Amino acid sequence: MILFKHSFKIFLFIGVTAVVIASCEQSYIESQQEESNLARVGNQYLTLQEAKKQIPAFVYKEDSIQALQQFREQWIQRQLMQNQAEELGVSEEESVQQKIQRAKEEVIQEALRSYIIKTEVDTTISEQEALNYFEQNKAHFVLEEPYVQFRHLRTPNVEDARGAKQALRDELPWTEVADSFSTSPEQAIRNAERHFPISMALNEIEVMNRYLQNMNVGEISAIQREDGDYHFVQLIDKRGQGEHPDPEWIMDKIKSWIILNKRQRKFSSYLKNLYLKAESNNEIETYDVIPTETNYNNTTADTLESTSTDE
Repeated sequence: MILFKHSFKIFLFIGVTAVVIASCEQSYIESQQEESNLARVGNQYLTLQEAKKQIPAFVYKEDSIQALQQFREQWIQRQLMQNQAEELGVSEEESVQQKIQRAKEEVIQEALRSYIIKTEVDTTISEQEALNYFEQNKAHFVLEEPYVQFRHLRTPNVEDARGAKQALRDELPWTEVADSFSTSPEQAIRNAERHFPISMALNEIEVMNRYLQNMNVGEISAIQREDGDYHFVQLIDKRGQGEHPDPEWIMDKIKSWIILNKRQRKFSSYLKNLYLKAESNNEIETYDVIPTETNYNNTTADTLESTSTDE
């Protein structure tokens, strides 16, 4: 009897402990869910995870707190409008349902298009293929603003700046001048091999950008002090707005356009085959109810011959 009472107490203790643990786990799960919720409107909840999915990454990265707060307010407004529309029966109106159906169809069709063009397309484009495409479509490749090629020297010592300027006048190679005087020779040499749109050419150093906009090819600017360093630029080449760029400047863009063109052709071919397949399976039928004459008065034109005897 004593053994039975002892066993019953142990069983009761284990049972109570299990209930307490289960209760604690449930409370923990609920608290975690509450912590992950950003807002509630009626029975609809906005979770932190869902908000993060819908906020653009660059917006969230710039200011996550403000991004979440702004998204939450917008979500609440959308939910309130949705609920109100349902209460008033607006969403059930025929015109609204038609728009919803059209929007749904457009989303599905765009999803199909994206699926087709992203599969089975060769994205390996050779430089020769890109050059051929550039020459065949040259009329479409024009500069929207002037482009400049220049040398930029930056140094903390004004005497080094003067020495570099004189070295360029003496026609020493830019690689030697940059190595001898520039604070960042590798960057200076690399940038001098490129062309930049004038709006982006040293736009962080306003005075140098102004020089580049007004200089002649080969000219060297005056030395200017900016942010504790001494700068000057030499204009090497300039292409005006409306001129053609060298294909090397936009090689990546050319390859992207070729891939896009391939995908568009693939989708057009896919649609054509889809139509032919449906037609061969007797899935398509058209009915001859369209008038054969255009009526500019917006009334149905009778294209049959008149049977009147008054003529």
